[in-house]
Amino acid sequence: MGITTIIAGFIAWMMIFKKHSNVVILATKQEKSKIALKIVKNIIKYLPKWMVPSMVKIDIDNRTGIELNNGSTLNAITTSYDAGVGEAVSFLFVDEAALIERFDELWTRIKPTLSTGGRMCLASTPNGVR
Repeated sequence: MGITTIIAGFIAWMMIFKKHSNVVILATKQEKSKIALKIVKNIIKYLPKWMVPSMVKIDIDNRTGIELNNGSTLNAITTSYDAGVGEAVSFLFVDEAALIERFDELWTRIKPTLSTGGRMCLASTPNGVR
């Protein structure tokens, strides 16, 4: 089990038990963010029924995100100039942060999305900055 799986478990918990959570997974490539999204989807879908409130279900399930019927959303996006800009994010997960080119510039643009009390988690490779 890797750190991405552990963080995906936290994201699933947050979406299930904290209504109207807005979660964003940001990765260097769309495929990387989709992998983390898939892990969250599987955790939510396959949790034992006794662990999930009976009224919480996945309403929208597509390739780049999910939405629960309690108002929580998860979007998996790639690092682009406007990644996550203009949203009020409850939790931002940046996967493989050291591999993101010009992360300092991206951070300047996405930091305000956390200003409403959102949290952030960076995960990365131990191999250093690109």
